[in-house]
Amino acid sequence: MQATGLPMLQAGVSLEQEGSDLLLGVPGHTQEASSQAIEQAWGSGAGMNRHYGRGVRRKPGEMNGLETDYANYLTGLQHAGQIISFYFEGIKLRLAPSTFYSPDFLVMMSDQSLEIHEVKGFWEDDARVKIKVAAEKFPFKFKAIKKIKGQWIEEIFE
Repeated sequence: MQATGLPMLQAGVSLEQEGSDLLLGVPGHTQEASSQAIEQAWGSGAGMNRHYGRGVRRKPGEMNGLETDYANYLTGLQHAGQIISFYFEGIKLRLAPSTFYSPDFLVMMSDQSLEIHEVKGFWEDDARVKIKVAAEKFPFKFKAIKKIKGQWIEEIFE
C-alpha cells in the first residue's frame, strides 16, 4: 500500500477491508465486533491463554507487564505533547496471504506521522523476521523497544 493511499485517521474510526493488506481497528469499535474478530483469529478457545515459546500468549487486547510499562511511558509522552495518541494492538498488517503481523503499538507522532512500536523482552526469530518484512512493505517507521536498566532502547527498522 502506498503512503498516499493511507486514509486520515480519527479516533473512533475503524478500517477493516477484506483482502486489504492493512487492517486497522482504532478504539471506539464495538465489543461485539472485537469478539467476532478474536473468534475468527483464535477459534472457540479465544478466552484462554495459550502457551507459546518462552511464555504465555495473552488474549488479544491484554497487555503483559512490559507492554503496560511502555503504555505508561507513552502516556507521559502524550501529556508532554511529544505524541498525539497511541493504540495497543491497533493495527494488523498482512505480510503474505496467510501471514499477519499485529504490532504492539500504533503511535501517532506530534507531526501526525504514524509509527509502529514493538515491545520485546526477548526476540524470537519469527518476530524479528516479521518486523523486518513489514518495514520493507509498509510506509511506517518501525521501532523495536526494549527496556534495559530502566531505560527504553529503540532499534529502528527501515
